[in-house]
Amino acid sequence: MKVEEEDFASGDSFYDYDAVFLDPGKISSLWTDHLRPRGDGSFKSNPREDGGLSRGLENLIRARGEEVEELLSKNGSVFCKLRKPGKELTVVKNDENESIDSYSWLPVSKDLHTALIERVKNRKGERMEIKKKETQLGNFLDSYSESISYSATLSGNPKLDHSALEPIAVTPTGDLASFALNANAGNIYFLPAEMELDQTLLDEFIEVALSLFGFKFHGGPSWLDEYSLNEEKALRSEVEEIEAEISELSHQKEEKREELNTVASFKRLLAAKSKFELKSVLRRVLNGLGFETELANSGIDILVSSPEGESFALKTGVNLAGPIGLEPYHELVRGINDLKIYENDDPQGVLVVNGYSDSDPAERPDQVKDELLNGCNLYGFTVVTSAELFDVIKGDGTREEKAAAVKKLFDQV
Repeated sequence: MKVEEEDFASGDSFYDYDAVFLDPGKISSLWTDHLRPRGDGSFKSNPREDGGLSRGLENLIRARGEEVEELLSKNGSVFCKLRKPGKELTVVKNDENESIDSYSWLPVSKDLHTALIERVKNRKGERMEIKKKETQLGNFLDSYSESISYSATLSGNPKLDHSALEPIAVTPTGDLASFALNANAGNIYFLPAEMELDQTLLDEFIEVALSLFGFKFHGGPSWLDEYSLNEEKALRSEVEEIEAEISELSHQKEEKREELNTVASFKRLLAAKSKFELKSVLRRVLNGLGFETELANSGIDILVSSPEGESFALKTGVNLAGPIGLEPYHELVRGINDLKIYENDDPQGVLVVNGYSDSDPAERPDQVKDELLNGCNLYGFTVVTSAELFDVIKGDGTREEKAAAVKKLFDQV
């Protein structure tokens, strides 16, 4: 058995190993050591100006994520010390900025990654309750708890429910010091960061690591592998079949989880606190219903086209503690006039508003001022509240039926 210590950036491919133990503590130094922080302490970089640094980092993180996923799919073991993420790097691009952090290599959905990062906190301690003592890993942590302490924990989060992770060790306050994270192809085991293991304990931990997914007995002399029992062969075959089923079900679960997160995000229509947020949710909703959307000029937030050829120009208006006034109306008038003059296009103007967005929609007064309604009536615009839009998409109808209901709502003048 050979153990090697490699650098995250320059080390060999994870494909070469049966088990990988990652420490994210120094990953952020790949950019913090080469870039100067902004005034607020953040790190930003532009691929056109940093000599290829950010592009190289993106390629490295993507490659490591693919290697982790491939290793898991081949019954390899992946462990990670649980540490607070270091400084993230914002990569500035023309279309949309991207962020890189110490855990960006995780082969999980963006929503799950974000939920995880937001809940990792700096917490130090030694007392832990082991939840899975009957497992080899849980038994190891329980047996040698005096040699193990944590420097970060994962606090509770509804997005990180039991189907996304499995607790292994819990602190006295209920935070997680160790857990298994579902990562499509298999589990990544997050362990307390401070583990003072002598060579004997290290050897035992390696045996635990290799046994989690490899289904091999690694003890004894090398020639022992040449001997096997008929029952062993049958059981190995059954285990491999079950693992294949688990892998397929895990893939299906992740697909459904992404669908669930997308659909659940539609509720943000009701609570959007800014025009940018409302615009983002609107695009996601409309794209999900089969509409084509694109960002437009300053007077129009979104240009929308239906499969049947109807076109709509959407403008958003948001007010946390009051109704929507004339400002978005004036901008929409200017935007549509520009379309008529410069592009010979005359879509139906629609104002999507979310007044009193800090309040429950059922308790909100009128969300638009009379002057806004009068202006829209004069110009032929439709005024739609986010609650009205939510009501037509929340039911059990087909995507086509919901799309038809949305068009009808947008066409009401």
